Amino acid sequence: MTIESIMQLVGQCAFPIVMCICMFKHMTETSKENTDSINKLCNKIDMLLDRDKRE
Repeated sequence: MTIESIMQLVGQCAFPIVMCICMFKHMTETSKENTDSINKLCNKIDMLLDRDKRE
């Protein structure tokens, strides 16, 4: 293998690998934000249901 072919292989593989890592990081952050939002909604629903039970 020549240096050029190695550089071409790294160039072809490195970009997709880096993009996958970036997308995984973004998806992890998004998933955490969604989980937090769902938990807030559940708490709000629980508060509303508890209020209705008392009335």
